[in-house]
Amino acid sequence: MRRFGVVINSLIYTDGVQLYHCTAGKDRTGWVTAVIQLLVGMKYDDVLQDYLLTNAYTADRVNATYQYMVSTQGEVAANIYRPVLDVREEFFKAQFDEVIKVYGSIDKYATEGLGLSDEDIEKLKEKMLIGYKSKSAS
Repeated sequence: MRRFGVVINSLIYTDGVQLYHCTAGKDRTGWVTAVIQLLVGMKYDDVLQDYLLTNAYTADRVNATYQYMVSTQGEVAANIYRPVLDVREEFFKAQFDEVIKVYGSIDKYATEGLGLSDEDIEKLKEKMLIGYKSKSAS
C-alpha cells in the first residue's frame, strides 16, 4: 500500500509532467487517481463518476479482449474473467468503505496507510488546485 504513497509523493515533489500507470490502467491507477482527487477535495460522487468513465474509454479494448478470450478459452472461461475487465461501482465502493472502516477518513488513510504527511497533502493541493493557498502559508 505504501507504494501508492510513493507515487503520490513523486507527483508532489517532482517538477514537470509525470505519467503513472499500471498494466490495464484502471485498478491501481484508478485508485491512486481517486485518492488524489479525494485528498484535494473532490466530492466522493464526482470521483466515483470519473472512475466509472473508464468503462466508456476502454470499451473497445475490453470487448476485443473478451472476444479473444472466448475464441481461445471458451465462453464459460471468458465469462468468469469478464468482471475484472472493466471497472465496477461495487469494487470502488468496497475499496473506499474498507479505507473508512480501517482508517476513518481518506486523510488518515493518506497519513497512516500511505505514509504521507499533512505537509505532503497541503503541497499536493497547492500543486493540483489553481489558486490554492496552503494553510501554513496563512
